[in-house]
Amino acid sequence: AWQAREMFAWNGKYYQLPMVNIWPRPIQQPHPPVWVPGSGSLSTWDFSTRHNHCYCFLSYFGNNLGKKVMDGFWEFVDGKGLDLNPYRAGFLQLVAVSETDAKAEEDYYSHIRYFYDKSLHIASEFFLAPGYMDYRSLENSY
Repeated sequence: AWQAREMFAWNGKYYQLPMVNIWPRPIQQPHPPVWVPGSGSLSTWDFSTRHNHCYCFLSYFGNNLGKKVMDGFWEFVDGKGLDLNPYRAGFLQLVAVSETDAKAEEDYYSHIRYFYDKSLHIASEFFLAPGYMDYRSLENSY
């Protein structure tokens, strides 16, 4: 929708909008890069590469798992015959820096604990709910 230059109608399953006008439009032309966040599912890799978007792995569980997932992503990209352009991927990793490990723990522990306990909380009924991940992704999961 954000690439539309004129008003248009949207007749979707749940919403019918007779006049959609994207305003303000992105200043950057062509539009800014699209980053697609993900946790390693093949369907997200496929979507990102099909649309030439940047895949951004949300690494909340350490660099070893992150490396495994990103290595898998680059194998996937190579298998599609696409160039291994570094702008195809981003990597989010929580990093806390201080003078010592003890000082870092003193400064950041409560904030990081809050983030993991409250911000990343997913109710069990929604965690990997049926249909959330396609079969290929489940088969390939870590």
